[in-house]
Amino acid sequence: MNTNSKTGRQEVVAAYVDFDIEDFKDSAGTVLVTAIAAMQIPQGACIIDGFLAIDTAFNGTTPTLTIGDNADDTPDEDRYLGAGSVASTGKIAVLNPNGDEVAQACDVTLKLSAADATEGAGRICLRYVVAGRVAFSQG
Repeated sequence: MNTNSKTGRQEVVAAYVDFDIEDFKDSAGTVLVTAIAAMQIPQGACIIDGFLAIDTAFNGTTPTLTIGDNADDTPDEDRYLGAGSVASTGKIAVLNPNGDEVAQACDVTLKLSAADATEGAGRICLRYVVAGRVAFSQG
């Protein structure tokens, strides 16, 4: 029997947020083509999977959406999804290809490419684990 085995376990945490075209507009009503904060994830989080669901297609010139974060260590606007088309309804898988943990709490960001968009809506769900977190013991 290995008495040095780690017995701590944790559930996978899910973060979910709805968004629409209004979330991408500034106070003057102009659609921003810079990344906006969608949700926050804690220090040590490692996104394992998730999805982007488009319920109302975005219009405008070739609308795409990227999902990233504004982590202080290495901000990356398309870390979790690079330029997924949002011109039609449906779901797109979101993955963290390198399994990195974020060094500090940060915002998951969304960036819409179509400055001329006037409609569109969807939701994002990301599932993650947190390094060092223990919710219960096993074994």
